[in-house]
Amino acid sequence: MRIHRIPKHDREFVIIANKAIQDRRLSHTARGILALLLSLPDGVRMNVRTLADDYPQGRRAVERAVSELRLLGYWVTLTVRDERTHRIASTVDVYELPLPASVPMPGAPVPTRPVTGPVDAGNAGTFPSGEKDGGKHRERKGDEHPPF
Repeated sequence: MRIHRIPKHDREFVIIANKAIQDRRLSHTARGILALLLSLPDGVRMNVRTLADDYPQGRRAVERAVSELRLLGYWVTLTVRDERTHRIASTVDVYELPLPASVPMPGAPVPTRPVTGPVDAGNAGTFPSGEKDGGKHRERKGDEHPPF
């Protein structure tokens, strides 16, 4: 097989480590997505949905390829909760060479539901003021039996 290259790269080209693009653990779709991601400028906003918009294979194929990249340490998502606003924000780091298994993946799991504060263990069926809630089945004056 002959490889034809242009003689000079002035600009608009990407250099990718052979180890990354020849990683046999990755499918060809995952390699293509990795090459595309490495060609993008730093700080670009990209996720599975925006990637799938540009791939004819569809979202499912892109999801599987990104899962491969995550599993092998090429795509690392860091999710954090802002202490002041309690908003959850995720950032993605893409590595040309995967993080070694000895390096812990950054970030910790973030709870899916925001924390609402301490729980006040009051009596069930009472308002915060302590009054009893009669609800829709409360007894009315003159009724001997609740209307069930």
